[in-house]
Amino acid sequence: METGTFRLVRFNGEEVYRLSEARTFTLPEGADGVRLWFEAESHRPAVTNTCPDAADMGMHPKAEVAVNLPSVDWDALPGRVFVVPAGYDPDRDDYAAMIDYFEHEYLDDNRVEVLGRDGGRLHVRWTATACDVNHYDGSKPRTRVEIDGWFEIDRKMSRGLYPGPRSASYSGPSTGRSGTCFRRTAAASSFPG
Repeated sequence: METGTFRLVRFNGEEVYRLSEARTFTLPEGADGVRLWFEAESHRPAVTNTCPDAADMGMHPKAEVAVNLPSVDWDALPGRVFVVPAGYDPDRDDYAAMIDYFEHEYLDDNRVEVLGRDGGRLHVRWTATACDVNHYDGSKPRTRVEIDGWFEIDRKMSRGLYPGPRSASYSGPSTGRSGTCFRRTAAASSFPG
């Protein structure tokens, strides 16, 4: 069964991968409700790679984004659009969205559209931007990330693609490095399609 695509639109071309795994799940956030997570992992090698600086590297990117909600009704998600403007959440001192290519990097400008549901799967279209995945110094235009596919609803998930607990001790992929892309911070929002 075809799961979907994971596309990176870069300054020097495009990398397109098949999704190897895509899932969604919730984690409790105490009195604040839940965090609804969307995670995607790609197959290696790329189906298409027109980027000369990465064509022979055998990468397979992963990404995740969290949406803070009071609760989740899986049946009511189709038609919803979630916006997470920044990959770093200063109120939680934690990340809200991230891509893993060579390194972990924040994903900004996240827009997650739930297009439909088929039993235990959600059809999701997710777009975002990040520092160029091969040039972390901000010298190249931002990479556009486009993920479109079926995400399995995992009601038993306890943690995501990135090992270890999500906590305030995580300092982020590139905080403190000089020359890194600057990140905006803002709260997530949700609105109907």
